[in-house]
Amino acid sequence: MDAPRRVAWTQGFLAGRAVGQLPDSATGDTLLFARELTRLRRENGLVFPFAPSLYVSRLGDYYYWENHRPHPLWRAMLDVNMELKR
Repeated sequence: MDAPRRVAWTQGFLAGRAVGQLPDSATGDTLLFARELTRLRRENGLVFPFAPSLYVSRLGDYYYWENHRPHPLWRAMLDVNMELKR
């Protein structure tokens, strides 16, 4: 992937995961949705709490090593996130 596509993919992945953390009741009410998402951010409750640019950079490092190349992108995101949280 070229750089803009890597950033777009990562932003979409992070947004999708954040929305997936919200309760189903928040999806029908835009105001409640925004409040819940803000609450998760403030309380450091997001599963993937770091900026997309950091994940993009670390994914490049992750795939640089030969032994990680067969890993799918979602697995790489989980591994990178776990390493960042340490």
